[in-house]
Amino acid sequence: MFTDSAGRYVTAGQWHDEKFYAFTAPEFEQAQAPSYLLLGGMKENVAVTETEVHEKANEGMKSEVTVY
Repeated sequence: MFTDSAGRYVTAGQWHDEKFYAFTAPEFEQAQAPSYLLLGGMKENVAVTETEVHEKANEGMKSEVTVY
């Protein structure tokens, strides 16, 4: 057992289950989750392709590296 940021004594399994159920809940329910369950508020965007993800990740990267 450990003490979470709200002062509750919880097991690792209990903490995991609470976090898991919060992530699987609809967005409006996630907004009501207690502050000790830090949620990223990320929205799923199924319209983004894998290629777009790689292109965005490579933006601003140098194409050549000079070694001295």
